[in-house]
Amino acid sequence: MMRKIALLIVVLSASGGMLKAQDSKRMLSEANALYRQGQYAKADSMYRLVLPEKKMSAEATYNLGDALYRQQKWDEAANAFKQAAEGTTDTGLQSDAYHNLGNTSFQKEDYKGAVDAYKQALRLNPERDDTRYNLTSAMRQLQQQQQQQQQQQNQDDKNENEDKEEQEKQDQQDQGDKGEDQEDKNEGDGQDKDQGEGSDKQDQNKSGENGEEQEAKPHQISKEDAEKILDALNQKEKNIQQSLQKKKKDDGKSKPIEKDW
Repeated sequence: MMRKIALLIVVLSASGGMLKAQDSKRMLSEANALYRQGQYAKADSMYRLVLPEKKMSAEATYNLGDALYRQQKWDEAANAFKQAAEGTTDTGLQSDAYHNLGNTSFQKEDYKGAVDAYKQALRLNPERDDTRYNLTSAMRQLQQQQQQQQQQQNQDDKNENEDKEEQEKQDQQDQGDKGEDQEDKNEGDGQDKDQGEGSDKQDQNKSGENGEEQEAKPHQISKEDAEKILDALNQKEKNIQQSLQKKKKDDGKSKPIEKDW
């Protein structure tokens, strides 16, 4: 909402470098005319030129904020409206400035800031229906925003827990794989050990058998004893042959017939 701009008394410097009061009045009128024509960028420049920020009146600061708002320069507009509200004791101007500060915060999706500004505007002027309506809209948007943020936080927590559980499962699986590898290694070592023990046993058995064979072998005899044994066997065989020949000869003789009287 456009407000009437108060005239500024420009203090002339000793060098005369500052604008004269009549020049300031003329340029302010031109800035207001540009604002009314919708030429907000030019009005913005004219306000800044005629009214240095540190010497700008609350109403001029308010009008500058309005021009910035029309250009969607939300941060600069919010700063101007805040300065205007804090730079005057006019409750009407303060209420307007806080109302527009709420609108600017709403555009920035700073719904909490908008709610605070609208409430301040209503404290200064409780009869403002437009501010009350905007406050309701801002409170609704703030509630939705908080719900979305909570849902997002819950989703982030859920994802984090799922990632943690997945990581724990992966760690357990990795640990299990390591255990299986160790068991396989132990079994392999055990088999090698058994094979080694088996080989040792086989070697022992083989050694034992060889030992038994060695023990079972007869003692070596002298050549003379061997000849005696051989002569004795030959003599025994000769005696057997003679006995067989004699028996065969006796069987060949005729025997008398014995009658049974």
